[in-house]
Amino acid sequence: MRSFFPALGSFLPHLCGVMLLAAASSAGAQTPVADDGARKATTATTTTTATENAEAAETANAAATTDPANADEAPTETTPTTPATPPPPTTPTSPATATPTTPAQTTPAPAPVPAAPSDPAGDTPPPATTTTPPEGTLATDTFSPCIALAKSGAPRDDVTACLAKAERLDPEGLNGVRATAALTMLEAIQTGEQGGVFGDPGRLELVGVAGVFGVWNAIAIGTTAAVTAEADPGFSFLGIAGLALVSGVGFGYGGYLLGEAAELDEGGAKLVSSGLVWGSNMGIAAATIAAENLQPETAGGSLAVVLLPVVAMGYVGGAVGFGAAKVGRFDAAQVSMVNSGGALGSFVGGMVAINMAERGVEGVTPYALTYMAGNAAGLVGFGILSNTLDLSWGETIIGDLGMVAGGTAGGLGMVGALLIIGGDSNTPFVALTTGASSLGAMGGYAAGVAAAIALRSRGVEAPATAFKLQFNTGAILDRTGALVSTMGLRFNL
Repeated sequence: MRSFFPALGSFLPHLCGVMLLAAASSAGAQTPVADDGARKATTATTTTTATENAEAAETANAAATTDPANADEAPTETTPTTPATPPPPTTPTSPATATPTTPAQTTPAPAPVPAAPSDPAGDTPPPATTTTPPEGTLATDTFSPCIALAKSGAPRDDVTACLAKAERLDPEGLNGVRATAALTMLEAIQTGEQGGVFGDPGRLELVGVAGVFGVWNAIAIGTTAAVTAEADPGFSFLGIAGLALVSGVGFGYGGYLLGEAAELDEGGAKLVSSGLVWGSNMGIAAATIAAENLQPETAGGSLAVVLLPVVAMGYVGGAVGFGAAKVGRFDAAQVSMVNSGGALGSFVGGMVAINMAERGVEGVTPYALTYMAGNAAGLVGFGILSNTLDLSWGETIIGDLGMVAGGTAGGLGMVGALLIIGGDSNTPFVALTTGASSLGAMGGYAAGVAAAIALRSRGVEAPATAFKLQFNTGAILDRTGALVSTMGLRFNL
């Protein structure tokens, strides 16, 4: 038993040396060396440590064999049962533990790993790729910030500038394609808000009104010419129909060209359309005056006197509307107020003409002039009023509803009151009913506008614009990423 401890004492130092060598070898195998200098330093350190451990093991073994405690029993002992274990070989098993002085035992070091593009230690940057990466892998996403800007409620000009920059910075990449599509759609929406392919809202209305006016021109002039020439009714009908078709298309296209050339906005285009309508309306009164005073003897002359003044006054009204649109600045709500004034003036003028007939005024001309005067006064007066009151389109409609309700209530209320009260031949029945109806219409319009303004002050706003039928152009991205143009109809409020 006593001989076992000296043998164990001599074995433990060798075991510790083997464990240290194994740990150093494992650490060297797991830790990559960046360059040759670091690798050599690590190898030298590991070799020195292994040598020191072997020398320490031999020293411990020698000390164990000369232990004084075992000196008395040494002669009785024969050869030790456990011979001294020689130190382990120092040959390294990995590149990290190779002896630098033995080239045959040194394995070549791995090639240096190139540095990342952002690492300043890299000698050369990686080659640039020319293919467009998929979505989400671009180095800089210039499109998403524009979408976020639009969702935040930023002005349209800012969003457009952001998209234009994204398109310019990446014209061939995914950001550029998406920005181009977004710009196309944004321009299409803006064009749609301005009336689609017809420009500003109101030009489509001008095209329609001008087309109808062209048809009326063809019918009036064609009928007058056919009656004057005493042409065959069948051929006359076919000729007038063909002329009306060509004239309607031509006048409609002329209205479009007029809006483009004069750069009419929504209010200006609507004002020209209203001028054509109200001019033709006043032309009817002018035709009665011409028929009473000219009294032509032929059928063609009589027809010309009745029809041609209506056509001529339509041109006059359109010219006045065009001049007002170029001199002043009218929006859709203001033109709506002008139309309301024309309707109210015509109604009041008609009520006055009825009273004139009750009083026995002779001739047609006084009635026609009264009607025309009321119409003109309403148009001019409400045109001035539209520049004083800042109303939206919906608020003017509320005023129109009040005008209709007030006129109807005033007239019917007066009739009912007179029937209940009764009266004799001296009672001015007509004067009271027409006067009450006229005052009711004017008061109703004022009450409607006042109610609209009061509702606005309480946060209840009427529709800002009228319903519009618009042609809209746009573009979409197909599955291959190409832009495809689109066109459609929509009602816009």
